[in-house]
Amino acid sequence: MSGDNRKDFSFKELSSNLTNSKDESNSSLETLDFSFISLISNKIRVLIVGGGEAGYIKTKSFIAKGCNVWVLATRFDERFDEFHGNGINIIKDTYKESYILDKHLIVIAIEECDITKIIQKQCENLSKLYVTCHNFRDGNFVVPMQLSSKEVAFALNVKKGNPSISRYMAGSIVKSLNELDGFVDFANYIRKIVKEETFKKEILKFISNEDFEFYFDKGYSRQILVMFYPRLINLLGVELIEYENCYKEK
Repeated sequence: MSGDNRKDFSFKELSSNLTNSKDESNSSLETLDFSFISLISNKIRVLIVGGGEAGYIKTKSFIAKGCNVWVLATRFDERFDEFHGNGINIIKDTYKESYILDKHLIVIAIEECDITKIIQKQCENLSKLYVTCHNFRDGNFVVPMQLSSKEVAFALNVKKGNPSISRYMAGSIVKSLNELDGFVDFANYIRKIVKEETFKKEILKFISNEDFEFYFDKGYSRQILVMFYPRLINLLGVELIEYENCYKEK
C-alpha cells in the first residue's frame, strides 16, 4: 500500500469515526421545547443570587434590557462597580426566602449546590420563574439570544442549547430584518391611521404580503392602496391627481 493510500484510508476512517461520534452525541442531547413570551422590561423585578462572573454577566444583560435588578451576595466581583448609578440594588447578605417573594424572575448564579437546591425548591413552591446558571436545564426558563433591527425585536434559542450558534444565527437574521425595516415602518404607519376604521383588518391583511412589499420597494405603496381603497385618500394625504394617475386618467 502506497503512502498516499495509507493517508487516504486514515482520513476515511477518521471521517467515519467523527460521523458516528456526532450521531451518538446528537442522540444524547435532549431537545427542549420553548414557549416564548415578551416581558415589559421596566415592570419586571429580577433577583440575581451571586456576585461572581455568572452573576455579573446576567446583571449586565438584564440592566441593558431595562429591568429592575437586585443582586444578592456576600462578596461581589469588582466589575460590579461599573453598575453604580444604573439603578441596580446591591444586597450584601446571605440568601433568605424573603428576598424572592416580590420578584418575578430569579437567577441562581452560585456554585453551592445545597443553597441552589434550597432556592429551586422555594421557587417551585412560590411558582417563580428561575434559571440556574450552572445548568440551564435545571431551571424553568432560559434567557434567549435577543437582538433587534430598528423596527423588529426577536428572541432565538437553539433547541439543544448552543449559545455560540444562537449568536451567529441571530446576526444573520438581523441583516435580513434591516432590509425590511422600511416596509415594517410603513405598515406600522398604516396600522396607526386606520386603527379606528371599520376596515382596519382588511387593510392590514392587504399590505401584509409579498405582492404589496414588491410595490412598496418600487415606491408605489400609497398609489396601490388608494387604487384598491379610494376611501384612504384623505387618510393618506394623497393628492387627487395621484389617485387619478393610478387609472391613467387626466
